[in-house]
Amino acid sequence: MKNAAVICNVLLWVFFCMVLVTDGFPQGSDIPLGLFTFLMPIFNVLLVRILASPSRAVRVVAIASNLLWLGIIGWLMLERLPSHPEEGGLLAYVLLMALTPTVSAVAIYVGLRAPKPLLAK
Repeated sequence: MKNAAVICNVLLWVFFCMVLVTDGFPQGSDIPLGLFTFLMPIFNVLLVRILASPSRAVRVVAIASNLLWLGIIGWLMLERLPSHPEEGGLLAYVLLMALTPTVSAVAIYVGLRAPKPLLAK
C-alpha cells in the first residue's frame, strides 16, 4: 500500500507541475486547491517513505488533510467537470486526483494501526 501511495503521489505531483507549466499558476479561488495539490503529495511521500517514525499526531493530521483534499476534489468534480472542455489527459488527471488522497489516507492509516515492534533489551 505504501508503494502505491508513493507512486500515486509522485505521478500526481509531476502531472500537476506539467499543468502548471502549460496552463500557468492557479488564479482566484483555485489557489488553495493548487497549493494543496502541490504540497500534499510532498507531505504524503515524506510521511510514508522518508520520515523514520512520525508521531501519531502527525499521522492523524495527514489523514485528515487527505480526507479534506478528497472532499475538495469531489466538490470540484461535481461543480466543474461537467462544464470543463474536453482535453487529452483530463480523465486520467481527474482519476489520479481522486485516487491519490484515498490511497495515501489508507496507507497512512494502515501505518498508524500497525503494531509497534518490540524493542530489544
